[in-house]
Order: sequence, then structure tokens, then C-alpha cells
Amino acid sequence: MKNLIAGLLTALAIIGCIAKLEGDKNKPVENASREVESVVPAPSLDSAIRIEEDLLTGNTNYYLTLRSETTVYNSIGIAETAGLVIRCVNRNFDTFISTPTYNAEHKRVFIRWNERATQTTIWNKEEGGTGFFAPAPNTFLNSARRADTLIFGWLPYQKTRTAAKWTFTEQNKRDILAMQKYCA
Repeated sequence: MKNLIAGLLTALAIIGCIAKLEGDKNKPVENASREVESVVPAPSLDSAIRIEEDLLTGNTNYYLTLRSETTVYNSIGIAETAGLVIRCVNRNFDTFISTPTYNAEHKRVFIRWNERATQTTIWNKEEGGTGFFAPAPNTFLNSARRADTLIFGWLPYQKTRTAAKWTFTEQNKRDILAMQKYCA
């Protein structure tokens, strides 16, 4: 008998909650837009240098990632941004493009600065096959600081040529210069 009464009380409580929700259907939800913003951030080209101390060496390491303004379909068909990554780790400096695609053994990349002619060059492939390392990081970054846009193209595994675009803000350019100085 106790279980029957407890069950009925629970059912009545659930029905009361549903009725309350139904009655509030047309009421605006407070802070709804803030909740959505925190769950799904909009893509941004704003940059921020991340600084970490390597506890084993005592060195300070610096990282900067600039996300592309365009998206590329990854290997399973989901749109993602590419990343221009600059890092100074244990005083070793490198720059690479992290792609959302698997690129196998491909090393040929296509670079276009400020809507000028596209240059074809060979970059070093990332070990996992999802990125390309600039063979001359400072030369590449000097070009980035002088440019307003970068279009970077590559050949994903068993797909046609793909490209991502970056438009550099003045803050991006200052951050790139700072990264070059940190690892000079």
C-alpha cells in the first residue's frame, strides 16, 4: 500500500511539473542567449599567446594558434577550421598548419598572400599526417606579418585540393612578432 501511495504522489509531482512547464512555454527564458554563447562559441581570429612553464627544464614555453576563418570538411565530413600554430618549446621554434584532414604522405602546399599569385612549395609533413611544418618558420611569419590574408592549400588523402583562409588583424601581427622575439 505504501508503494502505491508513493507511486501516486510521484506521478502527481511529475504531472504538476509538466503542467507548470506547459504554462510557461511562451515566457522568455532569462539569460538564454548567454547560455547558448557559452556552449557554442563563435569562431574568432582573435589571438592570445599561451605561456607555460616546463617544470622539468625550467624553460618558459610559448604557444599561439590562429584559427582559419573558413572551415574545411574533415575526414568524416564534419566542417572544422584549420590552425596556424606557432610555438617556442624549450627554445625550439616552429610554425605549422594543423589541418582537420588526413594528408597521408603529401607534402606539397599552396600559399597565396593578399590575393597574389599562388606559390607551390614543399613543407615537412606532421608525423600523424594532419599538418605541415614550415621549412623556414621566420620567413613564413615575416610574410604573415606583412600580409592581410593567407590562403593555404593542401592535398588531403584521396580528396581534391583543399584550402583555408586567414585574415590577419593588427593584434594577430603583434602576437606573431612577439612569438618571434620570444624564441630569438
